[in-house]
Amino acid sequence: GEGDPSFAVNKNMRFRFLHPLRIACFLVPLLLQCNLGSTSSATETPEESSIELIQKDDRSRQQPDAAETSKTTFGIVRKKKDGSPSPRVVVDSPSGTNENADGSGTERIKLDGDDADEVFRNAVLSFYKTPSSSSSISSLEEAINKKVHSPSTNMFQYIQTMRRTLHRMPEILYDEHKTSSTIASMLDSMPGLTYTTGWAVNTHVGKQMPGKGGTGIVAQVGTGKPPCVLLRADIDGLPIVEAQSTVYKSATSGRMHACGHDGHSSMLIGAARVLSSVSDAINGTVRIIFQPAEEGGAGAKRMIEEGVLEVYPPVQAAYGMHLWPTLPSGSIGGRPGVGFAAADMFTVTLTGVGGHAAMPHLTKDPVVAASATVTALQTIVARNLSPLDAGVVSVTYMKTGEPVYNVIPETVTLGGTVRSLSENGLLQLKQSVERVAIGVAQSHDCTVSVQWSFDYYPPVINDGNLWENMIEGIAGRVARVGPRKVNDIEENDGSSNKIPDGSKWDYIDGGAGVTPVEPTMGGEDFSFIANAVPSSFLLLGQGTGEALIDDEGANGKGRISDSNEGGLRGTIKAPTNYGLHHPKFAMDESVLPLGVELHVNLALQTIKAMWNEKESGASNSKLFERGSVLSATN
Repeated sequence: GEGDPSFAVNKNMRFRFLHPLRIACFLVPLLLQCNLGSTSSATETPEESSIELIQKDDRSRQQPDAAETSKTTFGIVRKKKDGSPSPRVVVDSPSGTNENADGSGTERIKLDGDDADEVFRNAVLSFYKTPSSSSSISSLEEAINKKVHSPSTNMFQYIQTMRRTLHRMPEILYDEHKTSSTIASMLDSMPGLTYTTGWAVNTHVGKQMPGKGGTGIVAQVGTGKPPCVLLRADIDGLPIVEAQSTVYKSATSGRMHACGHDGHSSMLIGAARVLSSVSDAINGTVRIIFQPAEEGGAGAKRMIEEGVLEVYPPVQAAYGMHLWPTLPSGSIGGRPGVGFAAADMFTVTLTGVGGHAAMPHLTKDPVVAASATVTALQTIVARNLSPLDAGVVSVTYMKTGEPVYNVIPETVTLGGTVRSLSENGLLQLKQSVERVAIGVAQSHDCTVSVQWSFDYYPPVINDGNLWENMIEGIAGRVARVGPRKVNDIEENDGSSNKIPDGSKWDYIDGGAGVTPVEPTMGGEDFSFIANAVPSSFLLLGQGTGEALIDDEGANGKGRISDSNEGGLRGTIKAPTNYGLHHPKFAMDESVLPLGVELHVNLALQTIKAMWNEKESGASNSKLFERGSVLSATN
């Protein structure tokens, strides 16, 4: 069936299975050699506690049976040979006692009641059947909270171990084969979830991005019909040498998850687990994408070009989130309008005439020309951009040839980045960089070439209507930490709840509200999704400056203690306020369940809002049309 045509968008819908990902040979050893851990029942047989390792080469070619085909036209349901869904996952030990990078001695984690949680399923069914009200929303959110945070579900242990597994195997750009394989093996254990692999093929294979790609994964739960909401996580790491000394540190030389993408993926895997357990109760479709090559490779753009937003049912709203070390752990931040800047990267190559350093008059010195170029580029923001606009032009490296003291080189290469809070501003900065580089080169009698990245990132725009109607309420109720309200709490109470800048914050058990955050000049390729459909991108605070991490999940509620005396407790591990892309970046894992809770709430409640909008009459509703963000960006 084609479903309700009133949900359709005016685009040419297309679907195809992409080339299958050949990743069977990359399966991590920890998924092959495992001992039954303490969380599993002692009476279980080896067969009951095993997970089928299917051949990934055939993942996109195998056909589902008739029953599965009638349920969905997207992806393939993966089952054990006996026809039953694989009930458990195999990931490495969350205790941190396993120091073997190969994953030996790992532990099996079972999520109790995923396949038989009728209470949660009934709560979801009731939510969609009853008229929208504060009580129906509260009942759903309470059920999700219990599903995610109850110690009996082992959710914290599940996503923590998944995150540590991924953290050990960072891969960059379009080479995330082990990462993709590991995520796929987790999805295999989820009944009610379908998925396809092979997404995000690299269309610019070359020296800067040699990987061929095809490491993206697109999963779905629900009816396979409109309305459709998308949840996204990025999966790639960075070419950074990790400086932390945790037992789960990177096992790959020169590679590190220094931007939290291992946490993003783990939170979305946890959300997929929760949603898949009630897939038949969801009155619409949730599309879940694991996207490669965010760090400069525009993986989101590749997946959009391949149809991830247009394949039936078309995506009508999208959400993403990023762990944020400059916000207190448990807070949720963001703003309507521009959240992340537009960004591009440049390479300037100056060519002159080399020669002996003692005879510079016989040369055309590109080193002097390059030095003048760096200085001149700094005038662009100061003298070519309005003082009311934000912009960045940064030169980040310069290569002047071999380290020889008596030779003037023939060529010099320098590079950097430009940023602006608008796409037009970015294009203006790019033109200015080229103009300055050409002018300086000519004045030094050198030639010059300016090259840009294959895909510049537009700004991330948080849809104003979506933010007002969905984010402020849902994210505000999930948030555990928020700005202190002077009217509610006296300033002289002697509280030590502070973040590094000295601000005071409330540590409470939910409902802290969304923390307003100014736009960042960082780039994020979720912008390609946000430019195509109404979207919101949130920041999940994970920094305290004190690095308090509780091995038992901080009372199962993110990181908040019952006493609320200071709000934080646990064992000191490592500071979690190091910036993104820092070699010592560390994650406060206790906030990961909050990300799961937020993903699930946004997906289920947005689908309900779409139905409400449709039933109220399309002419009277503007919720999921592109909202005006003019006032939010000023």
